[in-house]
Amino acid sequence: SNGGGAINVFRFNEWFRVGSSTIPDFTYVGSIVSLGQPRKSNSTWGPFTYYSAPNRVWSFEERFNDGNQLPPMTPIFVYLRQELFVRDYQVD
Repeated sequence: SNGGGAINVFRFNEWFRVGSSTIPDFTYVGSIVSLGQPRKSNSTWGPFTYYSAPNRVWSFEERFNDGNQLPPMTPIFVYLRQELFVRDYQVD
């Protein structure tokens, strides 16, 4: 596991097995866009005894694998370069 990446877009920093030995599922169907490598959360994670994330069940629309099946007005990029965009969060 890692401290950054698409799997950790949804950060679960709590214990999800309260009163139960089974781990609940978190289901997400949609798109996740990464604008680059994380700057703050980029190290390995764990192991910790106070953290237990839910099972992550990911899915997406299989038709979107075909460029002809994309929704109308979908931007299509041949080349993309990120410029002049920096998001930096202050820790209080």
